[in-house]
Amino acid sequence: MSQTTPATKTCIKLIMLTFDRNSEMREAPLAEFDLDRGIWILPALSEQVIQLIRSLDVVYGKSRTFLIPGQNKNKPLTMHALNRFVRRLNDKMKVEHFTPHDFRRTGSTRLSENGVMPYVTEKMLGHELGGILAVYNKHDWIDEQLVAYTLFSKILKDELLKG
Repeated sequence: MSQTTPATKTCIKLIMLTFDRNSEMREAPLAEFDLDRGIWILPALSEQVIQLIRSLDVVYGKSRTFLIPGQNKNKPLTMHALNRFVRRLNDKMKVEHFTPHDFRRTGSTRLSENGVMPYVTEKMLGHELGGILAVYNKHDWIDEQLVAYTLFSKILKDELLKG
């Protein structure tokens, strides 16, 4: 595991915490993030996500183009690097095969189990709402998303402390 870069490790953690698609996280321009206000264009950022991004600032500097830099700080982390790291995690943890995309399903399911409404998790996943909600309700549920992201950070922390 020592060959894995801080960018790769942080990218996986951010995908877990935000339920974002790996390409959207890897290719996100750093300029889209306002850490002082805790926002990223659409989703609100939990304190844990803000801390992870700031940890990348220490390693890669604030002048990088992408949030998650690759070997060249002006290019994003490659999907190959991320998938290789997850394969090594699968092998090391001896768990059923999973991919970075599986974190989206896990996060949505765990939040639903903990009372977060589906329209909030759908917004967190970047999905458009369907039916009448899509026509009549244009609210973004940013405050509710922040509460849900914070709840999920706590769920993950509690699970790690158990193990």
